[in-house]
Amino acid sequence: MSLRAPGHSALPPTSGSFASALASAWNRARLLLRSTRGSRLVRTVLLGPSLVGTVLLGPGLVGTALLGPGLVGNALLGPGLVGTVLLGPGLVGTALLGPTLVGTALLGPTLVGAVLLSGCSGEVGAPATGASDDSSTTVQGLQNQPLPSFLARMPNAPERIAHSGLRRVEYHVDFDGAPTSLVYDERVTADGAGRYSIETVAVQAPSMTQPQRDHFEILQSVRQGFFFKYRDLRVRDLDLFLANYSVHVIAGAPIVAGIECVEIQVDARHDSTRSYRLAVDADSGLVMSSVERDGNGAVIASTMFLEFTRAPVLDGFVAHVERYPGTPVESAALPPGFTPARPQILPMGYREMSSEVLQLLGDTYVRRVYGDGFENVFFLQRQRPASPIGNPADPAASVVVRMAQLGSFRVAEAQRGGGNFFVVGKVSEADVLDILRSAL
Repeated sequence: MSLRAPGHSALPPTSGSFASALASAWNRARLLLRSTRGSRLVRTVLLGPSLVGTVLLGPGLVGTALLGPGLVGNALLGPGLVGTVLLGPGLVGTALLGPTLVGTALLGPTLVGAVLLSGCSGEVGAPATGASDDSSTTVQGLQNQPLPSFLARMPNAPERIAHSGLRRVEYHVDFDGAPTSLVYDERVTADGAGRYSIETVAVQAPSMTQPQRDHFEILQSVRQGFFFKYRDLRVRDLDLFLANYSVHVIAGAPIVAGIECVEIQVDARHDSTRSYRLAVDADSGLVMSSVERDGNGAVIASTMFLEFTRAPVLDGFVAHVERYPGTPVESAALPPGFTPARPQILPMGYREMSSEVLQLLGDTYVRRVYGDGFENVFFLQRQRPASPIGNPADPAASVVVRMAQLGSFRVAEAQRGGGNFFVVGKVSEADVLDILRSAL
């Protein structure tokens, strides 16, 4: 089995001015990658007997170039982070690819990012490898007492509870060794029947020109589904959550946007690199504020309601519409000879939550969501109609994995047998590679 370093493939053909703009931007990205080889921005590492990976040391747009044009849609991936990376003045993203890519390519209909994280149903499926055997439901601070009712109210509360409010969202990352922050306000509205909207109200940092602000707001608008379903920290499956996280009730009752809350410390049982502090409305189960920290205790993301009501005004309310709804894999019509890939090894505690197939511009996508009750990992398979899907990949051929760190998310892409495979999640490099190995 041979090993090879990642190359720079040509941009897949598209049509019209979009193709010209994207091709021009992609060529500039390839030139920059060539010029940065050997620099501290990019390193190539051996990731296993058949995997060679390129790891980006920093969350900039070099990551987009490394991952190929399909992952230009990583505007989704450090949700909101793209506002810093692409739109922050002087940052490499804007300097590298310019407004053409920011304004056009990121919004194009063929983007893997949009396909990956839009329209996921979130339905619970059968357990997959990686499910935790730890069924403890002890809540520290409430020993020898029944499970508190506010925890039982938390699963999927944002869909079930009508509410509206203004909240502050913050992301803090290091870009090439320099601390970088994205801070903005957004208004969320939910009708309690599953319909919702998220609207950007004001950007506090970084400073943006009006065109940059316009681009940022468009990006935020198309990512509403991902933000509401997956970005916001909340309990999605109570049994999984209690099996995979320890919960400690903090003394006191913080007031957030006029709501008296229960404050809890949440720590991952199987991952010491992340922890969370949540303030929860005990009556509704809604998370009123959240703080995410890395393994060193540094804050990397936070969200807090500044204004809040349980009686939203729904006159004129325009709900978000899923852009890429899928069909469950079990009932989907598949191209002849095509077998959907399914990872057999998952991070500890994760289970399959949904698996869907969708067709987009002639390509077939398989989109799988795995969850541990609180966080999610996304797996996407893309197959082009011209690919030799009837011929299996040569097992002796090398597989190139391109990997980047985007905020708290790790992103990876591999190509084999005419298909592209993508993994996105707040998991370790080893977990990402296990997912890919077991799916290929």
